[in-house]
Amino acid sequence: MQDLISWLRSQIEADERAANAFHSVTIAAAHSDVNTEHDGAYDHYRLMVTPTSILADVQAKLTLLELYEGVMDLDSEDWSFSGAHGRANGLGEAIRTIAQAYRDRPGWTRDWER
Repeated sequence: MQDLISWLRSQIEADERAANAFHSVTIAAAHSDVNTEHDGAYDHYRLMVTPTSILADVQAKLTLLELYEGVMDLDSEDWSFSGAHGRANGLGEAIRTIAQAYRDRPGWTRDWER
């Protein structure tokens, strides 16, 4: 599981670096060559996916990773546990679920598939 955590952290931190780098570039300048003469979906997407929203997403994921790293030794396939073991199991599932969104990136291992 430590391999997955290290790999996932590097993917999330890459998103963070990209969002911070993009922060100084306006969306209009960044997408000036994109044909936006559609049904308005592109404009809606542009307003939703901003460096600020990406950074908030990154921070939430990094927080989950930190929480899990504190209890990952207690994670188990046995869902009958409660207390700290239950917390570890729940956080482990959250981490494995988040990782699925990054499965198309280099370094993904089939062993991490759900």
